[in-house]
Amino acid sequence: MIKARPNFTLAFSGLLLLLLFACSDEEIMNNPNEQLSREGICFGVSKDVSSWEPDSRAFSKDESKTLTCYSNDPTFGASVETNWRDTPANSFQSRGAQFTADSTLTQFEVTAFYYEENVTIAETFFTERVTDGVNTTYKTYYWPRKGSMDFIAITPIGIANPMPTVGEYNEHSKAEFTYTISDDESQQKDVMVAVSKGLTKETGNPVPLNFRHLLSSVRFKVGEMQFIKINSLTLSGVLGGEVTFTYNKNTNTWTNSVPTTIKTYNPDFVDTSGLPQGAEIAGNVNNATLFMIPQTLPADAEIRVNYTALLTGEEGSGVARIGGSRWEAGKDYVYSFNIGTDFDVIVPTPPDQDAHYIMLEMPYDLGELSSYVSSIKATARFLDDGSNTSTKSGISLKFKSDLTQTQKDGFWTDEQWEVTVTNDSDGNPVSSDTTFVKYIRGEGELSIGTNLSNTIVLFVEENNGTTHRNGELVFTATLKNGTNVVIGQGNFKQLCASWNDAGIGVERIESSNVTYPYGFSYNRVVTYTNEWKSIPILRWICGLVASSNVNADGKFIKINYESGLWGVTYIKTIVVDYTALTGVQQKAGSSDGLVNTKALYNATGSNDFSAIETTLNNISGFSDGVANPKGEGMPSEYAAFIALKCNRMKELKVTVESSTGNVESYKSLLYKDSQNNDIIEWYLPSSEEAKTLVETGLGSSVISSLHGEYWSSTAGSDADAFAHSYTYYNNSFGAINDSKPRMNVLKVRAVRKNPKHTTTP
Repeated sequence: MIKARPNFTLAFSGLLLLLLFACSDEEIMNNPNEQLSREGICFGVSKDVSSWEPDSRAFSKDESKTLTCYSNDPTFGASVETNWRDTPANSFQSRGAQFTADSTLTQFEVTAFYYEENVTIAETFFTERVTDGVNTTYKTYYWPRKGSMDFIAITPIGIANPMPTVGEYNEHSKAEFTYTISDDESQQKDVMVAVSKGLTKETGNPVPLNFRHLLSSVRFKVGEMQFIKINSLTLSGVLGGEVTFTYNKNTNTWTNSVPTTIKTYNPDFVDTSGLPQGAEIAGNVNNATLFMIPQTLPADAEIRVNYTALLTGEEGSGVARIGGSRWEAGKDYVYSFNIGTDFDVIVPTPPDQDAHYIMLEMPYDLGELSSYVSSIKATARFLDDGSNTSTKSGISLKFKSDLTQTQKDGFWTDEQWEVTVTNDSDGNPVSSDTTFVKYIRGEGELSIGTNLSNTIVLFVEENNGTTHRNGELVFTATLKNGTNVVIGQGNFKQLCASWNDAGIGVERIESSNVTYPYGFSYNRVVTYTNEWKSIPILRWICGLVASSNVNADGKFIKINYESGLWGVTYIKTIVVDYTALTGVQQKAGSSDGLVNTKALYNATGSNDFSAIETTLNNISGFSDGVANPKGEGMPSEYAAFIALKCNRMKELKVTVESSTGNVESYKSLLYKDSQNNDIIEWYLPSSEEAKTLVETGLGSSVISSLHGEYWSSTAGSDADAFAHSYTYYNNSFGAINDSKPRMNVLKVRAVRKNPKHTTTP
C-alpha cells in the first residue's frame, strides 16, 4: 500500500503541517481539573510505514492481463494494468485530480479519542476541521499530562457522514462513516484516511498521519490504436452508490460495505485522434479518472467503446468484459485499448535541445500510411520564451526540408548573400557589391506535400534567458478522404545556459565521444597541380582564393606560376601549407575567451579550413595534391571553431565568371556590428573563465555534467606546440593544464556572456 511522506518541520509540501488548536481547561473531558502540558497538538503528514501499510510502491506495476473482448472488429482488444497508488506528495506520478492536489492533505477532519491507563472507555477529546497554518480553527488543544489518545483523520473535508463517534469506538471497537459515490464523476472524491493510536504528549507531537486510499481509481489509456477516434466510452454493470467505511481498532484495518445498486458511468475525455500509445485518454474532469468502491465486479460488468477509423471512415465498437475481477482499495486500474492496424510510421519527437543555436535533423517515414495520405504539414512553436517574461517576439523556430551548402557543413545560417567576381581587361579580379538574396532558415509551418519519407531540419535560435523554453512539434496529415488527422506530436525543451555568478553560461549537452584538436600546429601540406596546360588558368582565379584569406602572403597559400606560349601565364601549382599557421600564443591570452576565439578564428582569414580546399577542388583542371607522410586529415574542425559554430551566421555565395564557365563556392560569415566587428556570442572559454564554470540542473537525463578534460582558448607559451586545457570531475573544477600538445583531441564546451548581466565578468 502507500506510505505518506516523511515528517519534517513547518510547511506542508513534503514538510510538517503544523496546526495548533485551543481549548480551555474545562474542555478536558476526562479530568476538568487536570493541568495541561501547554504543548499544543500538531499534525505531520508522514510517509512512515504504518502497521497496516506495506512499503510504498507508487504506481509500481502489480499485474497486467488481457481481457476477454467481443467486437465487430477483429483488431479490437483491451488489457488492464494494476498499479499501487502513492499519496498526493508525488503528484507527477498521479493522474486523478483529487489525489494530485496538495490541498487534499492540507485540509482534513480529525477526531481525537482520549483514555487513561487501565481505563477502556474513551471519550471524545475533540472533533475538528484542520487546515494549513494560515486558517486555523478558533480553538487550541493541548496535550493532557496523563492518558493516551487515538486520532482518526479523514480527507477531503466534508465527506464523512457522520464523523466517527465515541459510542461506536467504545461499544464495538470500531469507527465508521458513510460516503456516496456520485453518478457525476466531477463530484467523485479520492477518499483517504489516517489513524494514529496510543499517543501521549511524550511520543505524539507531531501526530503522524499516514494517509491511505479507501477507494479504487479507474483510468483509461491508448494502447495500439493509430488513427482511431473514440466516440464514446462507457463503464457499466459495476456497484456504486452509498458505501460505509469501517475501521477496526483491534486489527487496525479498514473495510468497506458493498452496495447492491448497479451503476453506469460515462467518463469524460478529449479527442483521441492524435494521441500516441500510452497516452492518457483524459478529460476535463479528474483527467477521466473514476473513483470506485472496492468490490468484486458483477458478472455483467463491462467497458464498451465506440470508435471511428479515421483512415477509412469506418465505425466500430468493442466490449471488454471485466466481470468477476477485483477492485481493491488503494490500487489504480488502467484499461488500455488496442484497435486497428498498426502502421510502421516514423514521426519525429524532438529531444530536449541545448541553449545555443541548433539545427536539429529529424527523419520521418510514413511507410504504408502513405497510401491513405495526400499531404503532410509540420508545425512547430515555442509556448514561452525562456526569459521569465510574457513576450515571445523574435524567437525563431523554423523548418526546412532542404539545406544549403553551409548548412550541410553544420553552420546555423539564416540569410544568403551573394557576390559575383569577374576579371577586368587587365585580368584582375573585380567583385560586385555583396547583396542580400533570401532568408534560408525555413518557415514556421512546412508543407511536406506528397514527399512521405524525408528528413526535415528544425532551426532553433539560442536561448540566452534564465529558464527553459517549452516547444511543441505537430505533424498533421490530410487524408485522401479529406479528413485532417494528427499523426504525431511531441513536446520538448530548449534548455537555458547554466550561468555562474560572473554571468558566463555554459552549454548543457555534450557528445561524450566527440573530441577535437586545439589546432594551429598542423603539418599538413596539400599541392594542387594544373593538369590542363593547354587551357590557361588565369591569375585572377588564384587571386580570388588568396584574397579571401589573411594568410595569402605566400606562406599559407603558395602560388607558383609558369609562362607558356604567346606569353600567357599559367598557374603551375597551388600549395596549401598548414605549417604556416603559427604564433597563436600572441592571440590567445588567459583572461577573455571571447577575444581569444575571435583571434583564433581570424587566424584562418575568417574562414573555416575546409572552404579553402573545397574551393580548389571545384576548379576544373587541378588535381588534388597528397598530404605529407604523416597523413593528417584536413583540419576543418578545431576547438575554437567548434565553439564558434554555435553562433548565428550568414551564407555568402561567390560566383566566379570566366570564359570557360562559372565556379560557385559558399562560405559562412559571422554577422558584423555597426563598427564592423564580428558578432560572436558563443565562444571557447579562457583558462581563467574555465575555473568558474558551473553546471546546474543535473537531475535531467539530458544535461551533462562538466566531467573530463576540455580545451580552453588560452594558448601555451610555445609558438607551435602547446595550449591550455582544463579538467572537471563531476562538475567540480580540477586544474588548468599548461602544456598540452595542440594536436591532442579533447572535449569542447562553448560558453556565452549573459546579455542581461550588470557586472563585467
